[in-house]
Amino acid sequence: MDGVSAVAAMGTPASLVSRLVVTVCSIASLLIICYSSQSDDSYESYSFWLLVSVMALLIPWSLATAVADCYVIFVLRNQTRHPGLTRAVIATDWMFAFFSFAASSATASTADFLFPACGITACHHYQIAAAAGFLCYVLLYGCSLFNLWILPWL
Repeated sequence: MDGVSAVAAMGTPASLVSRLVVTVCSIASLLIICYSSQSDDSYESYSFWLLVSVMALLIPWSLATAVADCYVIFVLRNQTRHPGLTRAVIATDWMFAFFSFAASSATASTADFLFPACGITACHHYQIAAAAGFLCYVLLYGCSLFNLWILPWL
């Protein structure tokens, strides 16, 4: 990568921070949904469990890519980048970004639809969990676009 850099491409400190924020938001969303479902009868809605499933899958992916970023930043010192690995990261980031977007949209719309039926605090918890899912979507999609941007120069 001669002279080409992207802000949040894999192996940069911004990518590491982004992955860690995605991990924290995923854990927060997962815990909020699971905590709220214990005190509410809305746990039967599939959209809430779709968000739980996506966030549960997103946590190991974000941690794995954060470890890979740490390895590239601190051990390799940004010396090498592999186009095949970058393509796999781009595809998986896109997949998880759109899964996160779909699950967050479903959770937000279901929480708005169920607002009269569920308790005020439970619906607010679901909306906060959906907002954390949307933040995961934005960060993952941004990272995948930055990685896609540097792909021709690898």
